[in-house]
Amino acid sequence: TLALGCEIAWQAEIGPGLRLLHGFGIVILPCARVGAGVTLAHGATLGYRARPETPTWPESRAEVADGAGVGPYALVWARLGPGAVLAPHSVLRDPAPGGWAVGGAPARPLRPIGLSEATALAAE
Repeated sequence: TLALGCEIAWQAEIGPGLRLLHGFGIVILPCARVGAGVTLAHGATLGYRARPETPTWPESRAEVADGAGVGPYALVWARLGPGAVLAPHSVLRDPAPGGWAVGGAPARPLRPIGLSEATALAAE
C-alpha cells in the first residue's frame, strides 16, 4: 500500500493470477470479486463502498470475471463478464457481457473482441 499507493481489502475475493499493470492507485474494496487471470491497470477501482457498516450507500457487487481486463482509471460497480475488456476512464454501472470491449460513462458494449470488423458489424 505505501510503496504503490494502492488499496486492496483483505475481505475481497481474488482469484489466482491477478496482474497489476503499474499498480499505482488501484483500489479493490471489500465488496469486490476478482476472477482468475484478471488484469488491472493503474487507477482502476473495483466497488464503491469502502465501509460495509455504513448503511447510507448501497453496496455495489463489483465483479471482474475470469480473464477480463480493466483499463486505467476505470470504475467497476457491476459485473464485467469473462474475457471482456473495460476501456480507460469508463464507469461500469450495469453488467457487461463476456468477450466484449466495453467503454464509456456509463459503459456499454462496443464490439466483440477477437472478431474481424465485418463479423463484428454483422453481429450487431
